[in-house]
Amino acid sequence: MFRVAVLLLILGAHRDVGMRSPPAAWPLRATVTDPHGRPVPFSAITLGGDLIIKVGGNDYLPVLRALARGDTVHATTPASYPLDLARGPVAFFTGGRDSVRVVVGRNPFGATDPVAAQGRRLTVRLVHGREVIDAR
Repeated sequence: MFRVAVLLLILGAHRDVGMRSPPAAWPLRATVTDPHGRPVPFSAITLGGDLIIKVGGNDYLPVLRALARGDTVHATTPASYPLDLARGPVAFFTGGRDSVRVVVGRNPFGATDPVAAQGRRLTVRLVHGREVIDAR
């Protein structure tokens, strides 16, 4: 009887830990490029969605972090980011007259069902479970 109780406790604790662990991979990937192949500075701001950036580590063991709502990242094209839009959109924009092209697709590597748009301000969001990019 004691063994059964211990086994149930272990299984219950394992189930509880598993339920709180984050997903192994994010469902989407956004790739930001310049239509003319030049490096273009751009920014991305989270409007509720998760934008995952590398904050340290190395190529084999990177340290990743999801930006908090309202956080902004500044980068140069080409760039690629894992995304999760379940809690809101993510916006990509340029400061000047240059445009960027954003392609968002489901993983692996953003290759499944890609959606693309080009402009100076692009907002990526979910509509009825599908990715939509609003361009301005």
